Amino acid sequence: MVTFKRGKDTCTLCGSPIRFPYRLDRYGIPGVVCGKCYDERLREIYNINHTDRVRREGALV
Repeated sequence: MVTFKRGKDTCTLCGSPIRFPYRLDRYGIPGVVCGKCYDERLREIYNINHTDRVRREGALV
């Protein structure tokens, strides 16, 4: 189990400071990641891109 120290830990992927930890252990990424990397990795894993979301929400591109 990984312990989290707010403000002292950094993202496993990009190295930025973490405010809220996300875990991606089930996808083979150990440690904690930042929100941006979490979002990007899940988009890659589930093959979702920005234009799919825009179409679903009915917004203009």
